[in-house]
Amino acid sequence: MKAGNPALEEMLRKQQIKRCDELRRAHELGQPMQPPELIRKPSIIDKVTLLYRTTRIIRTMKKSSWKTTVGGLLIAAGQAVPSLLPPAWHWLSGTFTGLGGIVLGMAARDNNVSSEAAGVR
Repeated sequence: MKAGNPALEEMLRKQQIKRCDELRRAHELGQPMQPPELIRKPSIIDKVTLLYRTTRIIRTMKKSSWKTTVGGLLIAAGQAVPSLLPPAWHWLSGTFTGLGGIVLGMAARDNNVSSEAAGVR
């Protein structure tokens, strides 16, 4: 940081100290230490992108077996959960992965088996 306005530098230094104290207190209480600057409301572009991706997934599910798609999404969600939730909720990772595996295993079948042989028709 360039030498500039001493009052501004002092204010920034105090903010940094205050933020460090808040993080230290959160750590002592066992709370997650994610800085609030990283938590933001989704913008309109984020919402449109999410809507577009969701409609693409739905279109794909209409063309293919929706059960296998849901199973795959549950497995993927199970792998992403630990990085998104506090440690107390990490049990959801195993739950999502397990449920996804069950759904995927129940819905999938071998390609060399006809629908009649599999009992679908």
